[in-house]
Amino acid sequence: MSFAPPLPGFRPRPSAFALPILILGSLAVWTSSACSVLGGRDTAPRHTKVDLFEPVEFAFEGRSEVVETLPVLRPKHPFHELLLSWNVETSSDIGLAFEARVGRGPDGWSPWLYFGEWNTVRPQDAEVEFENGRIDVDHFTSDVYWERVQVRVTARFSERPAGDAWGAVQRLHLCFTDRRVLSSFQTPVPRTRAALPVPVLSQREQDPEIAARICSPTSLAMVLGLAGIEATPRDVALRAYDASFDIFGNWPRSIQAAHSFGIPGYVTRFASWRPIDKQLALGNPVILSIAFGKGELDGAPLEESSGHLVIVVGFDDQGDVIVNDPAGESAGRVRRVYRRDQLTRAWLGHGGTVYVLEVSTADQS
Repeated sequence: MSFAPPLPGFRPRPSAFALPILILGSLAVWTSSACSVLGGRDTAPRHTKVDLFEPVEFAFEGRSEVVETLPVLRPKHPFHELLLSWNVETSSDIGLAFEARVGRGPDGWSPWLYFGEWNTVRPQDAEVEFENGRIDVDHFTSDVYWERVQVRVTARFSERPAGDAWGAVQRLHLCFTDRRVLSSFQTPVPRTRAALPVPVLSQREQDPEIAARICSPTSLAMVLGLAGIEATPRDVALRAYDASFDIFGNWPRSIQAAHSFGIPGYVTRFASWRPIDKQLALGNPVILSIAFGKGELDGAPLEESSGHLVIVVGFDDQGDVIVNDPAGESAGRVRRVYRRDQLTRAWLGHGGTVYVLEVSTADQS
């Protein structure tokens, strides 16, 4: 199959505000809205998010494998990156695997690309790339624009599952990104937000064999602690571990790991501090994926990083950002304040990716 080259000079239309709820077939209810505020000082990468909230359920009916293909989805604007995350529940004898394919114009569809799994193993023949795109560990990226996507979920049962083996996709979240509309990292000063009482944990005080690699599990453990859920960074790391890549920070696995402890959430992208301010107002700290070079983030415990995670817990009266940085030398040095302009560049310049963990909606009984 041959796909068209990039579209020189093409830019999506500058209107990506709220879309109506779409009922697609009998399988799912999708809600779609813009993640970014477009125009003026907020102009930045454009992101559109889509959530499936109506569960897709699987039950053992004598078959070792069941495939559910969801309806085709067309986001408001073309995209060249796609994030996918999920919240699932399964019995011990079933695993779920997630794939997606992208399409555009008369070119048809890409192959089905393997995004990841839960409670099962990655097939040796899992397809992760084609001529014009690939899965970069935990998200799809391409040099060309795409117009539509379709997701399929495969349930795999163990050789001798119990009669009541079951699984359910309770949430499936997609974020479509066009990072080429970027013109400025300037965003309005967020309102002052007193820091949420997120417990402090340092990854450096954890098992030295994995301490340098667990900024994501340590961040998740701190947010779980806010919800009253006792889980050590090692507990979270073992559950989030991606054996295919030998990493602890795979984005969708991290989201599912948090959900498995009782906190629903999703990975997405934002283009300003406004949606983060809204989450803080709800009581939800937000985890940022950042990258920065030497001298680019004053006061950081790391001199530089090509990929790190910090938790936004509030904003001070100067509009600077109060964070829990898991790389702090000790628990007492985890809470820090970073200059908003520097952290904005470290975050938005790295794609604007966030974990949104919905502590405020979790059952904390």
